[in-house]
Amino acid sequence: MAERMLLIGAAGKTGASYARLLQAHGNHVLWYDKNPAAVPEQLDSTKLTVVPSDGLDIARLRGQFDRITLTPGVPLAHSFIAAARAENIPVISEVAYCAPYLRDFKIIGITGTDGKSTTTTLVAQILRSLGVAAVECGNFGLPLSEIVLNKPAYDGKALVCELSSYQLEEPGELALDAAIFLNLAPDHLNRYRDIAEYGLAKW
Repeated sequence: MAERMLLIGAAGKTGASYARLLQAHGNHVLWYDKNPAAVPEQLDSTKLTVVPSDGLDIARLRGQFDRITLTPGVPLAHSFIAAARAENIPVISEVAYCAPYLRDFKIIGITGTDGKSTTTTLVAQILRSLGVAAVECGNFGLPLSEIVLNKPAYDGKALVCELSSYQLEEPGELALDAAIFLNLAPDHLNRYRDIAEYGLAKW
């Protein structure tokens, strides 16, 4: 069922792919990014509303959308998200939205503070050397939205998926066939209260 989806953090590679996916599923996208210079590209203007960079205000937007969805860089603790949840407005991450469409894939998830991209590349290359078609995706390589958007092109391929702590805060039904947790070091402490909370997001 088509919805009016407020996409927060819409600029960048993941946001652009995700906005196209949402529209491909029939949704009307309210496109928002805090960068005033960012503009939507390659989207259907008939299913698009651009929210100004200074327009993310629950009172101003109330009644204009059915659900909020986020790209990974947007913290769940954002004041707008907290206000929306207080009004029982549903919130879903990009990973959680994509998860049901990825059930047919074998997925290896890779996280950790350091070395995620290198390990993602290495695992995909090992699989390909063994004759297993594989694609790097997630936080590195192709966004998960891009995999879902062009699913027939990736059928039968293993997904080697780099997952940041941001993506793992709300993974929804994402099911991994294998997981690698490389390491944990103090990082992103402007987003997390302490290293224990940061580590818990990765677990």
